[in-house]
Order: sequence, then structure tokens, then C-alpha cells
Amino acid sequence: VRECYHRSRKIDDAVQAARSLGFAPLRRGIEDLMESFGAKYPKGRQYLDRLAQLEKTRDAIAADGGEDAARLVRMTGEFHALRSEALLANPLLDFEKLLLIKRRGHLGLPQNWQGNCVMKGNFDNEIAVLSPARPGGKLTPLYRPERDVFVGDVDLHWDGDRLLFSMLARDPHNRYQIFELQVDGARLRQVSRSEPDVDNYDACYLP
Repeated sequence: VRECYHRSRKIDDAVQAARSLGFAPLRRGIEDLMESFGAKYPKGRQYLDRLAQLEKTRDAIAADGGEDAARLVRMTGEFHALRSEALLANPLLDFEKLLLIKRRGHLGLPQNWQGNCVMKGNFDNEIAVLSPARPGGKLTPLYRPERDVFVGDVDLHWDGDRLLFSMLARDPHNRYQIFELQVDGARLRQVSRSEPDVDNYDACYLP
């Protein structure tokens, strides 16, 4: 009974997801990649043909009253697979490793009129590396703060050997400061000067 229940919920979820699939945005994305990269994006026409066939399947199911849940589940899965394949084929995604922030719970996104100085709560986050830069890639922690404070605003150096990031510093002023770290996780150092009533964050390397 439990298995049947979970299967029915999965089908219900797939039916709801199928009704909101973004066919038009995906088509525009593929067409933009074809126009931007030409021969460097060789499967663009194949992707559009597959997308058109999925649309026909969707329309056929809708014409039948939309009651064929199994076909909807299959069609939804095929759409998501096509979307991942087509968009990840972007020629600009030709790198092996992706530097990122892994954060759980509090997203650490202030309002657009605010800055980092308003974020003084507890954060469960770390700087990590995803390799390969694909779904299912291995996520390797690079730096995790000793306290539950925000880490973010990562800026990779032009040489790719070090990075800047912002973090609430352990000092008498309790202000945000800029830190630098080697890409192997070594030689952490604060590069901004601690002063009362001054937060330093979101730095970048100049050419």
C-alpha cells in the first residue's frame, strides 16, 4: 500500500510538472546558442527537433484529456533530460572545475538596497569545488569558516591560483572583511584593514 501511495504521489507531481514545462524558453535558449556559436554548437537542430516532438506528445496527451499519467511522466523526464543536455552543451562550459558557495538554510541574499552588513545571523556554508561541472559531479570542500558566519562574494584571480571572498571577521569590531585564499585551500589571510563602523566586502581583482 505504501509503495502504491508513493507511486501515485510521484505521478501526481509529474502531472503538475508537465503542465508547466518551459518549452518556449528552452527553444529560445537553443536558438540563441545556435546563433551565437554556429558550428561550435553542432547538435542545435537535433535538439530543436526533439523538442518539437515532445511538444507534439504533450499536445496529443492534452487532446486525449490528459489522463495518460504514464506518458506524462515519460514526457516530463525526456524534457528535463533534453534541457540539461542542450544547455550544458554550451561551448562556454568547457572547464573541468566550478568554484561555488554551498549554503544550507539561510540563503544570504540581502535586499537590493542593503549590503552584507545586515547579515549577522548563523550560516551553514562553505566554499567548494564541483568537478566535473555537471549534475552528479563531485563536490569537494575548499574552505569552511570556523564559526557559523557568512562566506561569499567569491572572486577568482585572473591566474586561477587564488581567490578573494567576504567573511565576518573575528575581531573587536565584528565587521565584514576581505580574505584571500589559495585555490588549494592554503594560506588564508585578511587583506582589508579592520576599522570601527566599516564593513569591507565584495572585492575584485583588477587586471
